[in-house]
Amino acid sequence: MTDEQQHRWQLIKDGYHRRQQMGDSEDRAGQMVQQMVALNQSVTKVAQSLLQDQHTQARLNKEIDGDKV
Repeated sequence: MTDEQQHRWQLIKDGYHRRQQMGDSEDRAGQMVQQMVALNQSVTKVAQSLLQDQHTQARLNKEIDGDKV
């Protein structure tokens, strides 16, 4: 598959997975809970990415400072 096809396939799978998680369209409370779970997962991924970037930046700063000595 080309990169574009892989990206499109991932979007299709993600959409299907979201619809599966949402469950019954009549169960509004369950849908809200699933949306909060999905939001929590997304926020957790962002936080992990930011922490990783922060650790990487700190390591690079130490390396740069070590070169100055």
